[in-house]
Amino acid sequence: MATVKKDAIYGIFDQGLISLSKLGIDFLLIKLTSKENYGLYGIGFAAILLCVGVANALITSHGRAADLMDLLADASAIILTNRVALLIRANNHQISSD
Repeated sequence: MATVKKDAIYGIFDQGLISLSKLGIDFLLIKLTSKENYGLYGIGFAAILLCVGVANALITSHGRAADLMDLLADASAIILTNRVALLIRANNHQISSD
């Protein structure tokens, strides 16, 4: 029972951290980029979420929970890396257009 409680607390903390990081990156993008670039970011992010959702559906249909956790960890790292790359690209684009 203690491990279930510990896992639940970890899950809540993990989800909160991811949500706060996305909110912070969104605010930075809104502040530093044009509406068009922020729209591109939104479309790209939605496409990434779609791909992760499809991958999750394929993997969970085979019932391999450990592989799913590895996939989710990798997907989280990829999403965070893409967010940072989009932020850098948008910032460089804004500087070059000034």
